[in-house]
Amino acid sequence: LSTISQKSYQVQDRLAIVFFLQIIAVGLFYVFPLLAIYGLMMVDTSTWSDELHSVIRPTIIIAFSLKPLAQSLIYLGKNPGLRKAFL
Repeated sequence: LSTISQKSYQVQDRLAIVFFLQIIAVGLFYVFPLLAIYGLMMVDTSTWSDELHSVIRPTIIIAFSLKPLAQSLIYLGKNPGLRKAFL
């Protein structure tokens, strides 16, 4: 019975880590790009250089489009069976 409860605690800890990592990924790949887009709509960027625009715009779009990939990689990376298979 104690081995089952120990395994339960391990699974619970892994699940908590996955949720925490997903919260971070959502912040980086969803909330931050949306806030940046909305913020840049409110700010006059006509005085900014073209080089700055050419870096900011693709960075925001790429970060926003990578959200599903980051979420999936977190699940795959925390699976012990898959980690053994890839390593």
